[in-house]
Amino acid sequence: MFKLLLIALVCFANDSSSVTPVSRGDQWWVQRCSKIQTEIDKAGDDSHVLFVGDSITQGWEGAGSAVWKEMIAPLGALNFGIGGDRTEHVLWRLEKTNFGGVCPDFAVVMIGTNNFGQSNPDDEGEVLLGVVAVVEKLKELFPAMKIVLLDIFPRGKTFNAMRGSILQVNQILQSKFAEDEDVHVLQIGHLFTESNGEISTSIMPDYLHLSEAGYQLWADAILPNLVVENTKNYGGEIIAVNDKGEVTSNAPARSDELCCQHPHHLECIVNTASATPGSCQHSHHLECGVT
Repeated sequence: MFKLLLIALVCFANDSSSVTPVSRGDQWWVQRCSKIQTEIDKAGDDSHVLFVGDSITQGWEGAGSAVWKEMIAPLGALNFGIGGDRTEHVLWRLEKTNFGGVCPDFAVVMIGTNNFGQSNPDDEGEVLLGVVAVVEKLKELFPAMKIVLLDIFPRGKTFNAMRGSILQVNQILQSKFAEDEDVHVLQIGHLFTESNGEISTSIMPDYLHLSEAGYQLWADAILPNLVVENTKNYGGEIIAVNDKGEVTSNAPARSDELCCQHPHHLECIVNTASATPGSCQHSHHLECGVT
């Protein structure tokens, strides 16, 4: 059914710009691409969560920096956001970036608003195809990675036609990936609106970009979905996400002799004395092997 829908949308789309990788080329953008590449090179295999998007994602380094430092950075996160990017620009960057040894557990994707909001806007069908293309490219690059695909956030002070277009795309994305075990479509846009339909300047000062309070809402909503297999080891201290989505550091220090060796559960603490051979005793990782 969805394949038929995509065919129909392609027929109605004006062109395929949203799915054709293209560089913006301006100096600021090139410098930002270079900065991201440097961060990726530096992080290496300590990168576990990749945030992909436009200025709203890049804003984790601005208005959202305090929230990022406290709640997101401990997960081993990289910011792959660039202000002004459309889906086609993200596709170009995914093709050209050298990810080297980076193999994230998760990607958090929020892209598409600039395809609607800039000059020469795309229609709903084109934006849908562009977002799907970004997800599929990420799956191609990192086959074992889980993708948290966020809805395109609402924009504008109150009800407007663009919000309706955004909602149509969000609804079809939900249908498209409903049975995809590697993609979780997470709808959080409603968190940024009031009960009367308005967006408060305390959340989006310009009715598009988030304030610190907005980033706090974002972090609270996604953390339960970013359990990087529950724990990660940073400099001898295990950073954990509890069942409330809170980042904690009260897990016991890792011991190489008491460590589950499943590649996604490297910090799982097991009791080898009572373990059945070949079976991790952690209640959530019973299928894992132990050394």
